[in-house]
Amino acid sequence: MHFIRKIGARLETVIGLFSFFVRNRRWWMLPLICGILLFAVAIFLAQSPVFGPFVYFLF
Repeated sequence: MHFIRKIGARLETVIGLFSFFVRNRRWWMLPLICGILLFAVAIFLAQSPVFGPFVYFLF
């Protein structure tokens, strides 16, 4: 049950962030945040010995 509450709290944060973008007309920030998230995922995958060579090939 604690796990579900933790996920709900994180989703609430993401929903709040998107509602901020909608209310303040900051749509131009969405590609920037998506790019940062993709870069973070690439760094995370680079630490794995299986995916490491593929990620290093991209950069």
